[in-house]
Amino acid sequence: MADGPHCHSGADDLLPILSYVVLQTGLPQLLSECAALEEFIHEGYLIGEEGYCLTSLQSALSYVESLQ
Repeated sequence: MADGPHCHSGADDLLPILSYVVLQTGLPQLLSECAALEEFIHEGYLIGEEGYCLTSLQSALSYVESLQ
């Protein structure tokens, strides 16, 4: 990530931020809710923005689980 007034965030910055948010939520059922979303989401949504969000959340949850 570049310093200065032209600093831009990218996809590489998302996982650490999302992992922090997951840790700060304190939601004990977040893992099971994510699994339910994965099970019941329509396949058409997995290709678009919703799929990207779900995959990012799953990645953050996996990372947080690996810390324990």
